[in-house]
Amino acid sequence: MLQLYQQKTRNEDAQLTPILRLGAGACAGIIAMSATYPMDMVRGRITVHTEKSPYQYRGMFHALTTVLREECPRALYKGWLPSVIGVVSDLFIFTSLQS
Repeated sequence: MLQLYQQKTRNEDAQLTPILRLGAGACAGIIAMSATYPMDMVRGRITVHTEKSPYQYRGMFHALTTVLREECPRALYKGWLPSVIGVVSDLFIFTSLQS
């Protein structure tokens, strides 16, 4: 991102402004969370799994395939938007307290 900013401003010594750093950090957090969210959702389902649960999971891979088969791929991202809002707001608070 810094290289793109330096090319756009045509200044090789340019540094990212705090707002651009905040945006870059938020993008990185969202990408990382999006990549790991399906496994976190499956882990949560296994954690609250009981004898009376509608699905009986035998493990992580079985839970993942059951969710994909019985529900849909979108089910792996249930609750994603509130988590994104949390990541961005946490990053904003951290950045404002840091300065």
